[in-house]
Amino acid sequence: MDPDLGRNGMVLYALQHPSNKSSSISPLPFAVDAQSGQVMVINSPLPEGRHALFIEASDQPANPSERRYSLAVVTIEVLRAGSKGSLLYFLNNSLCRLVY
Repeated sequence: MDPDLGRNGMVLYALQHPSNKSSSISPLPFAVDAQSGQVMVINSPLPEGRHALFIEASDQPANPSERRYSLAVVTIEVLRAGSKGSLLYFLNNSLCRLVY
């Protein structure tokens, strides 16, 4: 939360994509809600393995040169569980289970 008033207090979130757009890099199966910063799954099934997401949070001042931002790295490790329709994953080193 940004304690500033008006536009300076509005924080928006964005998923940063790798700058080298190689054809061997597949698109991430995740998206970030710009208003809340919530990470969402947009493609399923999720590919197994470790996914590093770079999420930028920035305020929205009237003068763009006064913009402040922060970058967070969110690591999601996806492991298949034994039963169909369930998935184990680690989100920043915390074990989670998704049933679908």
